[in-house]
Amino acid sequence: MKPDEREELRKARQELARLKAGSGGEIEQDLVTMTRVAQLFGVSRKSLYEWRAEGREGLPEKIGDKEDLNAWRAWFAANPSAGHSKGKPRKDRETLLCEKLEIEIQILETKLKKASRELMPVAEARESATRIYSAVKAELLKMTSELPPSLSGLGEVEIQKKLRAAVITILTDLSSETNTAFEAKDEEDEDAG
Repeated sequence: MKPDEREELRKARQELARLKAGSGGEIEQDLVTMTRVAQLFGVSRKSLYEWRAEGREGLPEKIGDKEDLNAWRAWFAANPSAGHSKGKPRKDRETLLCEKLEIEIQILETKLKKASRELMPVAEARESATRIYSAVKAELLKMTSELPPSLSGLGEVEIQKKLRAAVITILTDLSSETNTAFEAKDEEDEDAG
């Protein structure tokens, strides 16, 4: 993962924590513009003006050329259906931001895991597993043809020792081959990145 992506992930986590804590970052002033009210509550300015013109009950009054944010919060809390679109309630801006940030964090965490090789593409995992399976199969088949002549005439204890040594050799060789293959893949990825 690139340094700027790590920084982006850190900032997104901070922003999400801040939004979930409810502070909204810098403390919002009590008096704000109509535009800010519209942004915070996910409605259009036109809707707010229309509601005022209709004389909706309990709608906050303007204070000079500003709006009382706390009064609007109380009004929207008392009128949860306000701002419905096509029969569905609109989510407030902060909820939508939280959802967006959670998705961005998941994407960035996935990129981080992929960059640190905690995750790998499914096709690459299947290819590696197939390669290992094929190598194990080949070594076991080779062992069944090479060992019998050297085991004939031996007692059970000697046969057991030779079989164990052959299995350990196969597993050691496969482990070394697998590590070499993954190291080569890591180098390819580093060269490509």
